[in-house]
Amino acid sequence: MDKDDEENINRDEKRDINDLTDLDEKDFDKEDITIIKRTLIKLVEDFHKFGVAEYIEIIRSPKRMIYINFLAGLARGLGVVVGATLLGAIFLSILFRMADLNLPVIGEYIARLVRIVKQNL
Repeated sequence: MDKDDEENINRDEKRDINDLTDLDEKDFDKEDITIIKRTLIKLVEDFHKFGVAEYIEIIRSPKRMIYINFLAGLARGLGVVVGATLLGAIFLSILFRMADLNLPVIGEYIARLVRIVKQNL
């Protein structure tokens, strides 16, 4: 699609929108009006369901947006720390158990790792 096609499409869209603004109720039959009403009602319900009004309030208030983003950052940081701690603990637990199994080649390597970890803890 080249620029001429895009310009023609944009021009057609603008013309369609302008045509719609010039319409009167007389241009629609009852079925069209019913469809439009249903669509608008569904749109309003979706706006309420997705919290669009609350989101717009947050965007309009920079202080509130900064506060919410700050709290979200704290929560993410805490989640990373707790998650890394749990994964590290699980990994060390597995290492300790493998060292207790006295596996010939891997056991010596793991035993050295376990000794190093115990010394540094």
